[in-house]
Amino acid sequence: MLKARKIIKQFKPDLAIGTGGYASGPLLFAAANNGVPSLIQEQNSYPGITNKILAKYVQKVCVAYDNMERFFGNEKLIITGNPIRDRYFKF
Repeated sequence: MLKARKIIKQFKPDLAIGTGGYASGPLLFAAANNGVPSLIQEQNSYPGITNKILAKYVQKVCVAYDNMERFFGNEKLIITGNPIRDRYFKF
């Protein structure tokens, strides 16, 4: 957590995006607690523990599936779907 806070203070990001897992947890937590606008992109139909915890600290939670308000609440939820590379749509 100390290293994450140091990275955020040195880098001074405009936005922090987390996708879950222990690798993004400390940095997203540090960013959110240091005033950096932050969001989670939850691509699964059932969120992991890291995203459930971080949802309390971020401004928005982008999800891929309906009915995710049971985990994150309605006020932060944005249904965006899953990001897909555009090459899959070129024929």
